[in-house]
Order: sequence, then C-alpha cells, then structure tokens
Amino acid sequence: MPARTDGSTGPQAAHASASVAAAAARTATRVGPNAIIQVVAALDDRCGHSVRNDILRAAALPHYIDALPNEMVEERDVKRLFDTIVRRLPTTEADAILTDSGRRTARYVRENRIPRAAQLLLRCLPRPVAARLLLTAIAANAWTFAGSGQVSIRRLGGLSLDIAGNPFPTQGCPWHVAVIEGLFRALVSPLARVRHTTSRVDHRGPPTPVCRFDIAV
Repeated sequence: MPARTDGSTGPQAAHASASVAAAAARTATRVGPNAIIQVVAALDDRCGHSVRNDILRAAALPHYIDALPNEMVEERDVKRLFDTIVRRLPTTEADAILTDSGRRTARYVRENRIPRAAQLLLRCLPRPVAARLLLTAIAANAWTFAGSGQVSIRRLGGLSLDIAGNPFPTQGCPWHVAVIEGLFRALVSPLARVRHTTSRVDHRGPPTPVCRFDIAV
C-alpha cells in the first residue's frame, strides 16, 4: 500500500485509495457522447426518423429520441445501440451507418478537440513523424472511444493500435476503423488506411479478445 504524505498508512489511506480506484473504474465504463450522437445522426440521414426511433427503442435507449447526450455515456449503452443496428439492419447498411458515424466522429474531434496549431504542425511534419505523434495523441485520449478496454500502441516497425476487451465490438469494427482512419486522412495523409484484425491473448487468465487496427500512411 502506498504511504501517505505523512509517512503512515491506515484506514483513511486505504479508504482514499479505494475511492480513487472506484472512481477510475466508474470513469472507465464511460465513453464520449459522439459514439451515440453521430450514430443517431447517421441513422437519421440514411434511414429516417422512424427507423432511428425504432432502433433506439429496441436498444432500450428511448430517452435519446428527444434529447441527445451532452456528456460521457455508459459504454453499455453504446454496445446496445451498435448491437441493435447490426441485428436489425442488413449487414451492408449496418456497416455503412457505423462507418458514416465514425467519420462524423473523426470530423467532430478534428474541428472541436484538436487545436488548430497542432493540426497545422501535423500537416507540416514528415508523414512518419506526424503519424507517430497522432497515434500517441489518440492513445492518450483512448478513454473517449475505448472505455474499459485496454489500449496499447506500436509505433516502430509499423503503426498499430490495440484494444483488448473492446467494450462494443462489431464485425470488422467499422466505427473504430472510420474514427481512426478519418483522423489520419485529415491530419497526416489523405491516402491513410486502417485495417482491422482480431486475436486473443492470455496473460495467465481467461483469453481476452483483442481488436488490432493497423495503420498505413
């Protein structure tokens, strides 16, 4: 147990540590609201209000029909929405909606969350350097799209981002692919491509599914 600043340990220190751990756990189960906002927008544009509302009701999210979220949302809500889209719509249409919403999310992040000076810097740097910097920045803010998933990146010998225990996976993860690819195409190279693969790891425990996103610029 870490020592308190006065050099001692005790019930108060243990309680404080537990509180911090509990707060971290609560935060890890939430993701950015664009995982819902932009999906609803894509449903609206591609399927219309009626289908959009039917899917929100089927996902047990009727409260988003009249008021979209303006703060972090529970990752289980996003999973229910993604799963309902995949279950109720044809595969090509579901993939198109998730891809569209991922691109909208990338555009929102670029326009509202990345300082203009940082964007200009990335566009001026050599592509390999800009790509590594952007990947590091994405990983640093991974809680916005990965929630309780464990994120790791590789920057040497090829670029990749892994999400172990992705909280809302779908076949091919088109939403995640579109978010990452949209940022790289806007800030590093218009030819950037992201490819999704899956694997399973076992660190002396139950195998954990891993979504890997390989990035080529």
